[in-house]
Parts: sequence; structure tokens; C-alpha cells
Amino acid sequence: MGRVLLAVTTWMLTCSLAPAQERADVSLRSAAAVAIKLDEADNAARSHLERIQRYLADAQWDEAIEALRGLMDTSGEQLLALPPATADGRDEFVRFVPLRHFGQWRLAALAAEAPQALEAYRKRVDPLAEAWLRPAAAERDVRRLEEIADRFFVSRSGDDALFRLGEIELERGRFARSRTAWERLSPLLIREADRLSRLVHPDTDLELGDLCARLALVSILEGSPARAQAELALLDRVAPDATGTLGGRSGRYAELLSDLLAASRMWPAPAATADWTTFGGAAARGKAAPAGVDVALRPIWSVPLPRRPAADTTVADTTGADTDTTADGPRGWLCYHPLVFGTSVLVATGDTVDDVHGYDLATGRPLWLETSLPPQAVAAAQTAELRGVMSSGQLGTPHYTLTADGGQLYAKLGPQATAIPLSERRDPPPLGFVAALDVSADKRRLFEIRLDRSPWGEGWAVEGVPLAADGRLYVALRQRDSVRTQSHVAAFDTKRGELVWQRFVAAAETFGQGTMVEYTQNLLALDEGILYFNTNFGVIAAVRARDGQVQWVTRYPQTSSADAETAATRQSSGRGLTPCLIHKGLVLAAPADADRVFALDAATGLLRWTTPRGVVAGIQFLLGVGQGSLIAAGNGLVWIDVDSGEIKARFPAGDGGDLRGHGRGVLAGKQVYWPTRDRIYVFDQRGAQQTRQPIELVPMGLTGGNLVIARDTLLVAAADRLSAFDALGPRDTAAESPP
Repeated sequence: MGRVLLAVTTWMLTCSLAPAQERADVSLRSAAAVAIKLDEADNAARSHLERIQRYLADAQWDEAIEALRGLMDTSGEQLLALPPATADGRDEFVRFVPLRHFGQWRLAALAAEAPQALEAYRKRVDPLAEAWLRPAAAERDVRRLEEIADRFFVSRSGDDALFRLGEIELERGRFARSRTAWERLSPLLIREADRLSRLVHPDTDLELGDLCARLALVSILEGSPARAQAELALLDRVAPDATGTLGGRSGRYAELLSDLLAASRMWPAPAATADWTTFGGAAARGKAAPAGVDVALRPIWSVPLPRRPAADTTVADTTGADTDTTADGPRGWLCYHPLVFGTSVLVATGDTVDDVHGYDLATGRPLWLETSLPPQAVAAAQTAELRGVMSSGQLGTPHYTLTADGGQLYAKLGPQATAIPLSERRDPPPLGFVAALDVSADKRRLFEIRLDRSPWGEGWAVEGVPLAADGRLYVALRQRDSVRTQSHVAAFDTKRGELVWQRFVAAAETFGQGTMVEYTQNLLALDEGILYFNTNFGVIAAVRARDGQVQWVTRYPQTSSADAETAATRQSSGRGLTPCLIHKGLVLAAPADADRVFALDAATGLLRWTTPRGVVAGIQFLLGVGQGSLIAAGNGLVWIDVDSGEIKARFPAGDGGDLRGHGRGVLAGKQVYWPTRDRIYVFDQRGAQQTRQPIELVPMGLTGGNLVIARDTLLVAAADRLSAFDALGPRDTAAESPP
């Protein structure tokens, strides 16, 4: 333990005091990355850190402790770059943590560097921490226990707070949060490669055997048998005879857990909700349907949608649209993403409340009186609205998503653009807003969230549709000023749409550089109380949903400036809909401005793996994780080992010729449904083996599109038509079928 803490002290002191962009050991090899602005610690905060180190060098313990506590109180939200985790001191991924977190790290290092200073700190905070712990533990107050762990981590009550947090989170089924709490109690509980990069308690008196046993229990209940086996091996090394009680049985932990692990292999899969309530199915953005659909030869119903021509954009798309022409004119963008909520299908097709449609899932009958214009009139009118300010071009295309929660439907209405350049000929129209609609009351508006008023104003935009959870709406905001684009995360209440908190994340120049109409949809992901934000301009951030407190920010290597045109092409296409996908403590990401897929540790932001540059070119969507594979789709389908990042399989294996993806696929049961223009392929989630004959669409007069499977029904949202399939085929009461 002492050697680890001394090593932590060494790299903290040598790397923490210079801003990240000034450190010679950080080379992102990207002109765009240099322009990224974060809320980094200012010169005053860095001067305080230097003064604290001088106090420690002079054995002025009291002065050092008071200065550090003061810095954490006044500048705790500012960010510090941590040193690279690689052995050679260089890393393309740079991790930032708040000063409050760094301060606890500095205090933990005192256990080895200056035990007298740590004792001086504990004399100050132990009485208060203990006074907070007693009622928090008795009342199972998660918020207060988290506050003790955040503010008094190295106190003599900090480890007890973490232990109790882990137990409560485990009971709530929040396995990643439970594991994170217990892993922070000893460096022996985390990977050796991470021991210099993670904050752990310096001298807990909790039994190591109890902690190892609980970590193995988390993995068993989570459905991670390989991880549980490794944790049982650790238990056998450090405390083979440790005993306790698990699930009402007492005995040696090793025997109890081995029996439970063996039994778990026969457990049924956890029941999943039948609904598909937001993009990606759920807040973690990687939902898989419980089972596939044995599709009949005709849809049970099909309704027209407004076709939005691909030719409207100035940057060619590679997968989101097909620019070939037919007798009917240009083929359109695949920009519609339906939901299934109860027995209803909900889809947005335009910028007004009349463009939010609902259909009965079984019959396709409209839920509300249809008052919108014919589909092609809607597309033409809304395309023309911005034509007067598009002389410099357009970057991206609208994507119409929705979120349903508790009988309320959330949509982005108004112009979908997030940046409109100033025009000498006319003022740009106001940007879009979030509307809350009552599904049961004919789409009655409950409230709106508009950014053209205080505390926002000109240049502010909503980045797509919010997530809804626990009485809050979470959404990314964007502000364009004269220099760069800022990204923020905000929370609003679901009763009146009032702001609860807002947090700046990053600022950078975008590919449009303020001269083009830009469409961006940077959607948030949410898992176990933490929001994950892929900004698509150089950073991914983790923000606590309760209060907006930043947990970490990781800067990833962007596409080099020499490849800017290629990156702009990706950003213009469906690659813009790439929220983080959260899976068992991993943050899986495929940003629009990067040429790789990578995984970060959800608790720390540490890089777990990355694919090599360019190996997964053409990826448009991360569909989900099944059978140990992350399924990524775009021009083709790629199976990536979720634990290592190794490419397991591809389809098609070669260049594919004319065979290309056409829309977002979906995971269902143990299968992957992948659409092309003419058919839907069905594969095993373990690799490129087809499990049935493709579903032929051309004989039905249909094309591929964005897929959803829910309640034994397959939905296909093509560029100009929404169709529903099940195993039985059409009934007499179904809506119109395709001509």
C-alpha cells in the first residue's frame, strides 16, 4: 500500500500543475483538439497547489491542510488533467477530474508521504464525518452517504460510508455503482494497471475477505460469470478461509459463492420492459428486445411519412441516405425514430405538434385526429423555411426522436437546426424548443422549454430530445458565440419545465465554424444516476444526475485536421446520433469526430480499450451488447468483443460491393436485425452467421429503414413510410398497406 501511495504522490506532483495543453507529454496530434476549452483550474488554483506542496515540504501540516481544504471548497468544480496511464508517459486519451476529487487523492497520498499531515486532517474532520455517518447509515440516506464519501473520503468514516453505499446500491440493483463503492476501499480490489489512476482509501480497517466476497456477489447477480470467477480467484489468494453470511446461508465465502455461481448459469434472463421509450430503447441507449419476430410476408399496416430529400444537404452522406434517383425523385433521409409506448406507436415527422403522430400498434389506426398537411407538403414547407439562410451550405440533417415517460411525451418542435448563421437579408428564425405533451389528452401541451429567454438568449439551442427519469428531464444544450460552440448539460423538472441545474462541459470550434446551418443531435445517456455526454467534439463527460456535479471528463483523439472533410461527412450523416452506450460499467462510444470505437470505465473515465484508427470506418450506430459482443453498424455490421475491443467478425467480409446498411438495426433475443435497402438480414449476436433467410422488402414495395422491435412487432421507419410486421400478417382492421 505504501509504495502505491508514494507512486501516486510522485506523478501527481510532476504532472498536475501545468494545464493539459501545455504539457509536453500529451500529444493528441489533432489541430481540432487543441482548441477544446474545459473549465480547467485557473492560475490562482494552481498557485494554491504549489503553495500546499511547499507547506508539506516544510512540515507545516496545519497550514497545508487548511490551504487544501480551502481550495477544495472554493475551486472544487474546476478540472485538473491527470497524467497518462501508459507506462511510457504518453496517451492519446486525457482524463480530467474536479479539484475536489483531486484534493481527496492528495490527502490519501499523505498516508505514505506525510502521516502526520493526514492525522492533522483527520483531527479536523473525523468528528463531523462520524456525526453525519450515524444518521445516514441508520436512515439509509444515499445522498448523505455519498456526501461523506465525496467530502471526507480519507476520514475514518469514509470507508464505512462507502461500504454501506455499496450494500444499498446492490439491494437497488445498481451493480456498477455498488462495485465502484467497494473497489475504492483497497488497491488490491482493482486492476494492477489502474492502481496509479484510481482513488482508493489509504488504510481501511474493513476485512478484505468481506470486500472480495461482495464484489464476486455483484458480478454473479449482474450476470458477469467470467468476472465473478476472477474475483473468486482473488478471494482464494487473499482470504481463502474468510467466512460470513450470504443470502441467508453461512459458511466459507468461497464455497457459498462457488455454489451461487454454478446455480446462476441456470437462471433465466432478467425480465425486460416491453416498451421502446426513447432513442436506443432506454436511457442507457443499448436496449435489446426480449425476442425476435417471425415476420409474415406482408406488413400488418403501413402509413406514409414525409420524404426529406438527401439532396438538401451540401455534404454527401454515406449511409443515412441514398442519393440515387427514381421516377418519384430523390430518395430521402432515414430521419424517423419511432417509439412503442404501451399499445401505441409514436413518431415525430416534423417541426409542429401536428407532426407528432400516434398509431395503434396492432392495427395502425391513428390515435388522434390527423390535422397535419399531407406528408410531402410538410417536408417541402419545413425545408423551405431555412432556405433563405442556407446560402453557405448545410451540415447534417434533422433526426426526429421522441421520449415517453409516465404518460407524457417529449418532442423537439420548431426548427431542428442548432446553429444558423447570421444573414444580411433576413433574421434567422428562432431555434427549436422542447414540448411536453399529454398522450392521453390529444397531445395537450403541458409546458415548453424555450431558450430564447433568460437565462439563455440568442445562440442557444436544444440538442435533441431530453431523457426523462425520476421527475427530471435531462438534455444537452448548445450555445454558439462569435468564437466557438459551447456544450452544456441541464436538468429540468417534469411538472413545469423549470430549470433545476445547468453545467458547462466543453467548448470548441465545430466543422461548420458558424458559417453553415448545422443540425446536431448530441443525446445524453443515463445509467445508475450518472449522465454520460458524448459532445462529438473531443470530450466525453460523466455528470451526476442529482446535482450536475462533474465526475470526470475524458478527451479522446479526434480525426486530424487533414481528415476534416471526412469527419464532416460523418458528422453530416447518421453518425451524429451516437450517444454513449452504457453496459455493465463500461461507456461505449463512437464519436462523429473520431475514427475509432472505444470503451471507458464508467466510474473513472479511464480508457479500457480502443479499436485501431480506421478499422471501423463507416460505423454509424452502436446497437447494443449481446452474447459478449458490441454490435456496431453502418456500411456493414461489426462484432467487437466488449471486454477487449477485438474485432470478432464483419459482414460483409470484403468490400461488400453494393451491399450496404440502410438504417439503424436492432438486437432482439440472441439475434441482430440489420437493414439494407432491399432486405433485412438476421444474424447471431456472436458472429456473422445468419440465423434465417433475409426478410425480402422489395416484393412488398418497401425499403429498409430504422428498426424497432417491441411487443412482438417489428417496425421499419423508412424514408417515406412506417410499416409494422408480426408473425400473423395483416388483419382486416389494419391501416393502409403500401401500394
